[in-house]
Amino acid sequence: MEELIKRQNIPSEFILREATAKDIPDIFECLKSLHLYLGILNEVITDETVLIKEGFGKRPLFKSYVAERNGSIVGYTLFSYTYGFDGPEVYMEDLYVSSECRGTGIGTALWASVLKETLKIGGKRCTHIVASDNKSSIGYYKSKGAHDLSQTKNIHFFKQLLN
Repeated sequence: MEELIKRQNIPSEFILREATAKDIPDIFECLKSLHLYLGILNEVITDETVLIKEGFGKRPLFKSYVAERNGSIVGYTLFSYTYGFDGPEVYMEDLYVSSECRGTGIGTALWASVLKETLKIGGKRCTHIVASDNKSSIGYYKSKGAHDLSQTKNIHFFKQLLN
């Protein structure tokens, strides 16, 4: 994890910073683009109002970093703190970079920001899920040293919807 953080170099035309509530409209557009790309846009049930309340209210449930170029948000990551059997950890829900900015290093820089947050809380792992048909992302994470638990552990990932 530390090696990935050390290696990050972002081009000078990008600014990487913690998101604010004012960024939510742009983050939400990126979120919709990501889910459209994954073919699951219909699964997005949140909206800007909910994201502002749950990310920047009295008890924030997530944190986000954004990448800007020329004043426009071109990528984001959204994550939350959790706890596992080996201590504190971070769960990264989304990492998105617009198609025209992929390959610039900004995705790695965004991910490194999440990894820094993991280390800041004394965490030993950052977990995230990648759709099994998203081969480019699977290859990307593997190339950066992430462990594909679906290949090495006999586990299933479940989700219980409460409505």
